[in-house]
Amino acid sequence: MEQPSAFEKIRARIGAYRMKGASREEIQARQNQRLQNHLEFVVRESRFYKHLYADVERPITDLRSLPPVTKSQLMEHFDSVVTDTAVEFADVAAFTSEAATIGQRFLGRYPVWLTSGTTGEPGTFLQDEWSLLATDSVGDRWSAPAFIDGETIKRLVTHNARTAEIAVGGGHFAAASGVEMFRRENQFLRDRMRLVSPDRPLSEIVQELDEFQPVILVGYSTVLMELEREQRAGQLNLSPAFIVPSGEPITEAQKARLRKTFDCTVREVYGATEFYSIAVECDHGNLHANTDWIVLEPVDADYRRVRGTIRDGSPDEPGEPNPAHCPIRSRR
Repeated sequence: MEQPSAFEKIRARIGAYRMKGASREEIQARQNQRLQNHLEFVVRESRFYKHLYADVERPITDLRSLPPVTKSQLMEHFDSVVTDTAVEFADVAAFTSEAATIGQRFLGRYPVWLTSGTTGEPGTFLQDEWSLLATDSVGDRWSAPAFIDGETIKRLVTHNARTAEIAVGGGHFAAASGVEMFRRENQFLRDRMRLVSPDRPLSEIVQELDEFQPVILVGYSTVLMELEREQRAGQLNLSPAFIVPSGEPITEAQKARLRKTFDCTVREVYGATEFYSIAVECDHGNLHANTDWIVLEPVDADYRRVRGTIRDGSPDEPGEPNPAHCPIRSRR
């Protein structure tokens, strides 16, 4: 697949922003069209999906007609799952076994991100420019408005737009590899972005952050709350404009403490290695599932759909929309 042009990147971002106030019907139509296009592509280009979905009638009207696929299956059949025949698991494994390749692109095209295997099965996922564009666009549409503020702009300028991400390093994990890739490929970010490992004494993390003085702070919720306590105790002296809790659950009370202690905007992000902007918090404190690009489907251990509560009304899910009305979704 060809890389997106500059015009296509701009169009994708504008299109994503326009969908913020879309009706439920409009989001469902966009989601369904992308789902059909994606299924057509993988059935055509992936040997694994061509065989698995051979008897599935299209267009798809109910996701339950698709056989479930587990991460174990994807890893076991990696070479037949991928849609680029130049990609083979043995080569990818050799690539990710080298620390020197962290932040580089496999075959010069694909960022490769590993999962930690907390569910028992590590995953290896390749991204491309189109997938990065999609996840960036839907994330930015919720967070970008927070930067249109005098105090935020002042802090960004004062701290030279420095960003720190607190995440595990030492491997081709999404955060570690992503930060290094951005630093390698973007001269502006080279000295303005830093990965801060949480696998050290808290005092060392505090010292590094105090010296670096990031204006944007991204990281695990538990670590951010430890830093909040250090800030209140006078052991840490940061003045960020934007804090992004991710990777772990966080309560509304904890986010309120972060806002009060650091006197800045706090926006929760729920994501995964496969798509790191599954849901993003808006100006009104609601976590919006980006269902124009993803299908978020609660299932049980046997992959049967279950009912649950989701924090943003989504177009085609068994979960119940959050009863609290969000002004951004005023057209729903």
